[in-house]
Amino acid sequence: MDKILFNLQLFAANDVVNATIGYVNANTGAVESFVAPNDLSPQNKTFYDTVLLENAREKHYFAQFGKKQALPDNHGQTVEWRKFNTLPKAMTPLVEGVTPTGKKLGQTVLTQSITQHGDYVELTDKIQMHAIDNVVVAATEELGAAAGNTQDALIRNELLTGTNVLYCEKVASGGTVTQVTRRYNLDGDCKLTPRMVNRARTILTKANAPTINGKYVALIPSSVLEDLRQSQDWVEAHKYARPEEIYNGEAGELHGVRFIETNTVRCFAPGPLNGTTARYLTVAAYSGSATDATATAGVPSAYRITLDETPDASLVGREVNLEHSGSLTAHMTICGVTPASKYVYVSAAPASSPADNDYLLPGEGGKELHDTGHAVAVYACEFFGQDAFAVIDPAGGAMQTFVKPLGSAGTGDPLNQRSTVGYKFETASKILYPERLLRVECGSSYSDTDEDNE
Repeated sequence: MDKILFNLQLFAANDVVNATIGYVNANTGAVESFVAPNDLSPQNKTFYDTVLLENAREKHYFAQFGKKQALPDNHGQTVEWRKFNTLPKAMTPLVEGVTPTGKKLGQTVLTQSITQHGDYVELTDKIQMHAIDNVVVAATEELGAAAGNTQDALIRNELLTGTNVLYCEKVASGGTVTQVTRRYNLDGDCKLTPRMVNRARTILTKANAPTINGKYVALIPSSVLEDLRQSQDWVEAHKYARPEEIYNGEAGELHGVRFIETNTVRCFAPGPLNGTTARYLTVAAYSGSATDATATAGVPSAYRITLDETPDASLVGREVNLEHSGSLTAHMTICGVTPASKYVYVSAAPASSPADNDYLLPGEGGKELHDTGHAVAVYACEFFGQDAFAVIDPAGGAMQTFVKPLGSAGTGDPLNQRSTVGYKFETASKILYPERLLRVECGSSYSDTDEDNE
């Protein structure tokens, strides 16, 4: 019996046990924090870094096509690009013995500032102790996805500043084609068709935009891709001659354009006006020469619209369309409101003077009249060639994971009740060659139901 007790004693708990949260006294439960060089916290971070970065990369659809621009340490927070201006053709024949006048070189300079982004989740000791699933791993996975979506959305927003836009034509059920020149005239019948893809490709070709490995690239959402896949000329990505070279998110090819499917692509589907569910405001009167000195919210302008409804401050900055005599005739931005007088002020004179019983409707999306009662989603598909835009990769600013164990907040968490998981990165993007980028705006079969993804 004594011998058995002696053997058991050999396996009794030690005073110090190496753990993920520090050095734990197995007898008392006391935790001693990691202190270098005796520190195991990097063991936690390595795994979580891998999980976060893998998930972030899965969401990089725009970033994979940007020209990578490094920014070394200690070189400021602004990146500069310089490109030489194109020289004209020398079409005039040389005259024997006469030296022609030389051409002047010129440069265009582009700059962009670095921005820093990040987020985190906070976890309690109890959820980590009692949850069935590993909440730290789950948090890291979700943060990775969010980080990738964040960076892609930042690049997307830069591309939305491009001014080359093609609006898809409206094809009625009977085959009648109507050209569209403004976003607010787009609806679900203005689909991205093979004909429009060919037109987009032609525009890029005429602009001498170089291809990317022999093809142009377009990023489109799932709602638009469904329409394109109906074409008999569509080639699925898995049927390529060399499928191992498929881009992240690539769905297929049509007319020399490779299509990347991502719902990060901007969908314009504006919400209601005036902080309510109302989708329109009713015009009572209009003045094109108002002299109001102040507004309750925003700033007044000479272009004052009086409403039947009482406007609120949420309207300031909203884009609106004017429905005049049953048709959309103007696109405006509200710059000020005076609720007591039921005034809204717009920043420029509308093309048609608003009249009694005209309507203001949300102006960020497609064709919407006051009697339809719903938003019409418009999709901003991006077509581009080689080096159309750049993505900055700052040294020391790459994506990082931060796993802070229980009690790491010091006096801010005296009972070791909270831990955090987070990420941080620096980035910037810039359009380098506007002519190599074309935004194709269209509707789809889902224009009546898709929501805004700002």
